[in-house]
Amino acid sequence: ENFEEYLSIKEKPENFNTLITKKIAIYHVVFKDEDFEKSARVLFELVKSAQKSFPNYERLLYLDIENHRNSLGGFDNDMFELMRYFIMELLMQFLTEAHLPLAHIENKNLQRNDFPDDLILYDEEDPEGYMKKMKKFKGTKYQMDSYPKSI
Repeated sequence: ENFEEYLSIKEKPENFNTLITKKIAIYHVVFKDEDFEKSARVLFELVKSAQKSFPNYERLLYLDIENHRNSLGGFDNDMFELMRYFIMELLMQFLTEAHLPLAHIENKNLQRNDFPDDLILYDEEDPEGYMKKMKKFKGTKYQMDSYPKSI
């Protein structure tokens, strides 16, 4: 008997590439007791976990920040540094979008999925070294000897 007519798969253009564009939302609230380092580590682990649990899905980060305000009503230094430098300059390459209190950012490049195993932050007393290390990630290639073990 001829089963081919029963087993044929008909294409549906409206379903083209639907599996490739699945998204995963990552949400974090930074509470009053979290400083830059703790928040950066939490965000790092959340993105790492999302890649492990949902490989190659588009990742969308949603961040809320409780308190952490200066006398003028802006964000304190830790939270400004977290959003402006850690997320926008470093973590953004591993995200498709980031919804931050400061801005909504879309990654114009293809999201990277080769997420490192560990996060190494420079000491607060060496902010220039910290920034130099982070700037190495702006290009398409990692320049650190320890990659993919750490960032």
